[in-house]
Amino acid sequence: MMTLAAPLALATIFVATLYGFQLRRKRTREALLKQLELRPNCLLTRYPIVFVGGPRSLFRPFDHWNSIPAFLREHGYEVIVLDPPFRKFLDASSVAHALKQLTTRAHVIADSSFEEEMEELARKGREVTTASLTLVRNRVRSTKQVTGSRLEDLKPFETALEVFEIDLLRRDAHFGQGDLLAVLALKLHNLFMGKKAVDALETGEIFTRTPWTVEARFLDLAVMLAERDAMSFQPETR
Repeated sequence: MMTLAAPLALATIFVATLYGFQLRRKRTREALLKQLELRPNCLLTRYPIVFVGGPRSLFRPFDHWNSIPAFLREHGYEVIVLDPPFRKFLDASSVAHALKQLTTRAHVIADSSFEEEMEELARKGREVTTASLTLVRNRVRSTKQVTGSRLEDLKPFETALEVFEIDLLRRDAHFGQGDLLAVLALKLHNLFMGKKAVDALETGEIFTRTPWTVEARFLDLAVMLAERDAMSFQPETR
C-alpha cells in the first residue's frame, strides 16, 4: 500500500497543477474581456450564432471555445453555446433537437471534433432549419479530407457544410513554461478523450502572441455571416 502512496500523491499534484493553471487562464481571459475595445459599426447577424462545444475532461475542464463566444457577445451578437456533459460528446440528434427549440434559424459553428455530425446535420435539410453550417479547421489540417463524404457531395443539400480555416501555426513561436503546460494539458486531453478530440482552439492562444487574434478571426466570420443574412433575408415561415 505504501508503494502506491508516492505515485498517487504525484499524480494528484500533477492534475491539481494543470487544473489550477487552466483556472488561472480562464480568469485571465475574463479580466481581458473587461478591457476589450469594441470594433465600431459591426454588422450583426439576423440569426443567433450557435457554437457546438467539445467534450471536457480533467485536463481541459472549461470552455471548449475559450473566450470566443463572450468576445462576440460583447460585440452585440446573439451567441448560444451547446455544451456536452462532462466526458461526453454531443451527437447530431441532440444538436438538431436543441436547434428545433429555437424560434428562428441559426448559424451553427463546430470544429473538427464534430466533423461527422456536421455532415449529418447538412443532410437533414429542412428537418433542421439552419441558416448556415460552418466547420472550423486549422489550416495545417486543411489537406485532410472531411471524414465520410466529400464536401462537394453535400452542396446539393439545402444547407451546405462550409469550411472556415484558421491559420494559427507560427514557426518562430517561443514557448514559455505556461505554453508548455497548455500544450501538455491539450495533448493529455486529446489522448484521454480519444481520436475524436482534435483541433482544439487552445493552440490559438499559444501560437499567436497578439491579444484577440483568434477571436478577431471569428469576428470576421460573424460579419461575413451577417452580410449573408442581410443579402438573403426572407420573412420567417416557421
